[in-house]
Amino acid sequence: MAHRHTKLFGSTSYRTLGCPAHLQRGATVPEPPSSPAAIEGTMLHEFSEQVLNAPDKQPADFPQWQEFDDDQRNIVETYVGLIREIAEEGGNLYIEQRTESPHLHSEWFGTADAVIVKPPRLTIGDLKCGRVPVNVFEYGSDTEPNPQVGSYAISVLENLKPEVAATIQEVELIIVQPREGGVKRAVFTRRQLDNLKARLLAAAEEAESENPSAEIGPWCHFCKVKPVCPTQEAFIYEEAKLDFALQGGEATDLEPVELLSVLNVADAAIEWGKAVKTHAEQRLNDNEEIEGWQLVPKRAKRDWSDKRAVEALLLNAGLELEDIVEEALKSPAQIDALLKKKGLRIEELADLTESVSTGLKIAKIRKGYDNADDEDHGWD
Repeated sequence: MAHRHTKLFGSTSYRTLGCPAHLQRGATVPEPPSSPAAIEGTMLHEFSEQVLNAPDKQPADFPQWQEFDDDQRNIVETYVGLIREIAEEGGNLYIEQRTESPHLHSEWFGTADAVIVKPPRLTIGDLKCGRVPVNVFEYGSDTEPNPQVGSYAISVLENLKPEVAATIQEVELIIVQPREGGVKRAVFTRRQLDNLKARLLAAAEEAESENPSAEIGPWCHFCKVKPVCPTQEAFIYEEAKLDFALQGGEATDLEPVELLSVLNVADAAIEWGKAVKTHAEQRLNDNEEIEGWQLVPKRAKRDWSDKRAVEALLLNAGLELEDIVEEALKSPAQIDALLKKKGLRIEELADLTESVSTGLKIAKIRKGYDNADDEDHGWD
């Protein structure tokens, strides 16, 4: 059964500390659909859990292993290998440990990927499958713990038997992120965790108050409120005036300090624009009308309509099977590049390709021609 996600702590802790207003502003904003990256992350977490719960088996012993690419296999092997290595040193290992601390706050709950209790140390391991870098320290600090993983540690400490919790003197937080930085780990004192707990509870109290503060920062990156956030809109509007201050000047006329300012607002504006378009796409998919905008087919990609016939043609032309087949027949674009490299041309292949739609995307309605054929120069 899927667990409800906390609105204030766990993976949201960072946002609660940085922008308490996110709670009330997001109350009526629907959750965005799961992205391919989120779906992949869930899959790799579930597989890693399955492997860790079978200590006598290796990842390659499971049939799903054949479905993963080398990059995904590296993620699983790095994480599983590290957690097993630490667990072999002793202590009690808990995988995907669900913890709740309602005596602290009704929203204080979550699931820690890996927990190892070995007094005088508590270890929390967290797997990150993405490419957005996550540090084991809080943003802007080189001493304070990461709020998300730290909140898991706090919840675990709150749920341990009092006599066991009293023996824990230090907490090691580990973030395993093979795609961005590898293994990151640091040891924190109980006092540092107590300080984080106090700050989180204070931020949660403000979030539920009449007029919580709103701030722009890195915590905005995955915030569902971003497309409709008035603070984001005001920031982009005010900072964008930098461009107009140039009074028609060329980018090459910018001094280094001016260039840095424009680049910063450009990044913020582009990210906000992407979030707005994604939000608008979702509403159009829900059959809501937005004047001047519609859903149009994404650019179709070519695929083989008869793969056996393609293989036969290519083999008859003198290519080797390993040239054209990986785990599956290479795509039309890959074959085009291969034939060009070999100096070959096979006219019959044109009849064996088809354009397969990859879905719909948002596009501005333009009178006089079909948007589906318009080359996209905007944000995807």
